[in-house]
Amino acid sequence: MKKDLSVWIFVIGLLFALQPGVSQASGSPDLSATIAPVMPCSELAEMSFGPGVFIDSAMEMTAADGLPAHCEVRGTRFYDAFIVKLPDLWNGRYYQAGNGGAAGSLGDVTMGLKHGFAAASGSGGHTDLRMFNWAYPADDLEAQLKLEDYCDGSIHKTMIIAKRILNAYYGRSAARSYYNSCSTGGRQGLIEAQRYPYDFDGIVVGAPVNYLTRITQRGVWEAQALLPIGGDFAPGKLDLLFDEVMAACDGRDGLVDGLIGDPRKCDFNPLSDLPACPVDISDSGCFTLAERMAINDIYTGPPGAAATPGEAFGSELAWPLWVTPGSFFPGAPPITLGFVLGAGFVQWAGLPPTGGGGLGWDWEAYDFEGTDPALVIDNMEPTCDATNPDLSLFRANGGKMIMWGGWADPATGPYQWVQYYESVLDYMGDAATKSFFMLYMIPGLYHCGGGLGCFDTQEDLEKLFFAVIDWVEKGKAPKSFTGSRRDPVTGEVLRTRPLCPYPQTAHYHGRGSIDDADNFSCVGRRHPKHRKFPRWWD
Repeated sequence: MKKDLSVWIFVIGLLFALQPGVSQASGSPDLSATIAPVMPCSELAEMSFGPGVFIDSAMEMTAADGLPAHCEVRGTRFYDAFIVKLPDLWNGRYYQAGNGGAAGSLGDVTMGLKHGFAAASGSGGHTDLRMFNWAYPADDLEAQLKLEDYCDGSIHKTMIIAKRILNAYYGRSAARSYYNSCSTGGRQGLIEAQRYPYDFDGIVVGAPVNYLTRITQRGVWEAQALLPIGGDFAPGKLDLLFDEVMAACDGRDGLVDGLIGDPRKCDFNPLSDLPACPVDISDSGCFTLAERMAINDIYTGPPGAAATPGEAFGSELAWPLWVTPGSFFPGAPPITLGFVLGAGFVQWAGLPPTGGGGLGWDWEAYDFEGTDPALVIDNMEPTCDATNPDLSLFRANGGKMIMWGGWADPATGPYQWVQYYESVLDYMGDAATKSFFMLYMIPGLYHCGGGLGCFDTQEDLEKLFFAVIDWVEKGKAPKSFTGSRRDPVTGEVLRTRPLCPYPQTAHYHGRGSIDDADNFSCVGRRHPKHRKFPRWWD
C-alpha cells in the first residue's frame, strides 16, 4: 500500500472546489443586472492593481452555456493565480469561490456569474497540483509563503485584487459581497468569518475541513488500519458492512427509510455486531477478526494528541476512494484520497518545521501515541485550522452565514462541523448565534454532494445561497428547505425531505409517502441538552 505522494495526485484538488452551474429556484432574490462597465475590457490588461499583481489577459467572452457575456480577467499575485469574471450587465454584487483539497487550481464561479455577480476565485496560494510538496522545505521562503496563503490569506488577498478590478471596470464598488464554497473552500469561508470578518456580507460554507491538522492525520491512521488486511477490503465487504449498520441503526430516528438521521444515536459495535467468519477464514458473508478490528479503528479514529472522530455510521458506501483505495480514471492505480491528502500534509507541511517529515518519511511507522502528532498540531493549528468560536466581529458587521454538510460524509466530518457549531452556540449564546449563523445537517449526504440523501447540489445549494442573500439584504432568516434526491441518469425526483436547521430533524407525521416532504415537519430542541460525540470531544 506504499504510495509515492508526488504521483497520481495532480487532479485531486479539482474535485473539491468545483461547484456545478445551477438553475433559478423559486422564491429567489431580485438579482436584476443593469450596471454597465465604464471602460473597455482590454484596457484592464494595461492597468496596475497592486505590488506583485500581474494581469495576463483581459478578454471579452460571448454569452454561452447559460452564462452572460462578460469580461474575463486572468492574472497572478506572486505564486497565486486568479480569475475575475465581470458581466456586461452587473447586479452590483460580488461573488467569490474557494478551493478544494490542497488547492492549486481555480474555483468554479459559475453560480455567481450566471446571476449577474462579478465573480472571482484564486488558486489558494500556489499553482502546484501535487499534495503539499510545494510547502517543503520549511526554511524555504517561497514554500512557506505558499503555505501561509493556503492556510490563511489567499481568499482575502484575492478579494482585494478582484474588487480593485471591478471598481475600475464599473466605476463603482460592490454593494454586497458573498462567498460560497465547499471542503477546503468551506474551511476558507470559516477563516474569512473568523479572521477577516469585514470581507463578506454573506457566507455559505459546505463540509469544511475546519479541523485540518487532525483530519489529515486521520487519513494516515485509516491507511495504517488497513495494513493488516492487505490495504483494502475484499469485494462486497463494504456493501455487507453498510447493510449490517443500516439494519442496526436505520430505525433509531423513528423511521426505516434507508437513511441514518443522526449517526450519534447509533451504538453499533463492529467487533461484536458484525457476523464473524467461522475459524476466522474470510468469506463473502462474514468478517475476520482482522477486518472487524480495521473497521473498528476506522470508526473510532486515531488516539493521542491527534484524536479525531472516525467515519460516521452510514458512510460506508462512500469509503472507496476516500477511505479505501479507488481509481480516478480507467487504468490509473488505486489511491485513497484521505491518505494522499493526509500523509501529504503531515509529510511536507506539518512535521518539517520541527525537523521531521520530508524526504524519506515513513507513514507506516508514524506513531499516534508518540510526539509527532502533537508537533503537527502545534506547528499548523494556529494558522491552518478554522475553529475559533468567536464570530463577534462578523456578527457586528451584519454578516450572515449558513453551514451545511452530510451526516454520511467520509472526508471531513460530520462530527467536526456539529462540534464547531455548538462551540459557537456555547460561546456566543443560542439566540445571538442563530441571529446570524445556521447549520444544516443532511442525512445520507456524502462529501459536498452525492449519496442517498435529499440534497441536489444544483437546485438545493442554490436555495442556500439565495437564502443567505435574503438574510443579508431583507433580514429574512432561513428556516427549513425542501431538499430532493434525483435519479442520477434521468433527473427524476425520487424523494423530497425537509432540510432542517440544526438541531432540528425531519419528523414523519405517520401518514402518507415517506418520499414526500409534505409528510414531515422539522422538530427538536433549539439547543440540545445532551450531546453525544465520539470520545475525543469529551
